[in-house]
Amino acid sequence: MQTLLSGLGMGVAFTQAADFSALSPQACCIGLVEHAATLQVGEKGTVASAATAVGVVASAAKAGPPPVIFDRPYLMVVTDRTTGEPLFMARVTNPTQP
Repeated sequence: MQTLLSGLGMGVAFTQAADFSALSPQACCIGLVEHAATLQVGEKGTVASAATAVGVVASAAKAGPPPVIFDRPYLMVVTDRTTGEPLFMARVTNPTQP
């Protein structure tokens, strides 16, 4: 599959020169591509399906953001982006308790 995709102009995606930083700061390059397809034709009709999986190789050279640790009380509000209305609110008074 890599040979086919490289022939179609995606060769750089399989090298260290690939830039997948928008997906993940640790993403390096494509390391795996698997594709499967089925086709069934019968008297009652046709059924077709296809699936493709792409695996990305991690890179130790590109460090991600530092971890966020909630070690004090906090209030969390999930809001609708369009209206700004709150959808969910949570108050945590003691985050050290499970």
